[in-house]
Amino acid sequence: MKNPNSAALFACLALCACSAAGPGPSGGGGALTLTGGAPAHSPSADVQPAYRLDELKAVPEGRYRAVVSGVLCNACTRAIVENLKALKGMESASFDFEEGILWFTVAKGKSLRPSHIRRALKRAGKRVKLDTRFEITELRYAK
Repeated sequence: MKNPNSAALFACLALCACSAAGPGPSGGGGALTLTGGAPAHSPSADVQPAYRLDELKAVPEGRYRAVVSGVLCNACTRAIVENLKALKGMESASFDFEEGILWFTVAKGKSLRPSHIRRALKRAGKRVKLDTRFEITELRYAK
């Protein structure tokens, strides 16, 4: 069976020169952090409940761990992070490509509307021009 994303993946490889071989100086993978350092997260024994973005009326202050579907390469992760960081009230955002996890922090005293987050993901999808759609499939509060 042919992979339905094969054309988009081929375009992705040409766009960002990422490699399916894994992380390396010229390969894809690794954590993309545009916040000035390594992601400040670690697995926790306390598992928080998972939410879908459309179940929420607002995303209050705090740090979140999100699973994002549709991500093909590091160009995708860069577009997602840059569009989320442009939102008012977003303190930081980073994407761990190997784990497929988006980490973001809503600033203290602020909240974000889920529609604004969805709109930022839609803009990121248009920006990479790979005929892909990004969607948060799982959202957890990270202590």
